[in-house]
Amino acid sequence: MGDIWRRKWFAKGEQQKVTDEFLQMYAGQVSRFISSEPEKLWEKMALIVLFDQIPRNVFRGQPDAYAFDKRAFPLAWALFSRIDELPVHFKVTVIVALCHTESVEVQNEVSKYVKERFCPLYDSTHPELVASLQRISCNHRERVVLFGRIPERNEILGRKSTEAETAFLAAVKHR
Repeated sequence: MGDIWRRKWFAKGEQQKVTDEFLQMYAGQVSRFISSEPEKLWEKMALIVLFDQIPRNVFRGQPDAYAFDKRAFPLAWALFSRIDELPVHFKVTVIVALCHTESVEVQNEVSKYVKERFCPLYDSTHPELVASLQRISCNHRERVVLFGRIPERNEILGRKSTEAETAFLAAVKHR
């Protein structure tokens, strides 16, 4: 049994087959829900994951990683107005999705919420989560405040980096 498992687990062809099947399933779900108007909270959360989190992981380093940001953002932004009503795992999903925007105003709102509301509420019960969310929020906000965009995306999206962005990215590599 162990040998069969090992051959399957480490087989590149098998991994590609799984990837291809997943991408086909993902594309089907995107097509199915791209124009939907979810009513229930869990539907909205599922679509945020579908349009924000999954593409960033599946298409890392490719333009498709950001292809559905315009669909995920309004869902997350609408939930942000009632974020205090959400369970902690939903709050984190909404906050992370909003951190992906290149809007200074939104970055400021999210950063303020994380610092003033989320951290004090969860620091004693979820310190690692709080630290991670603070780092994510701070890093994204810093870039958007400095450059009006997230420079790590420039090459992927075919945008030309400024000298300041290039210097910043070089410095970040050495932090």
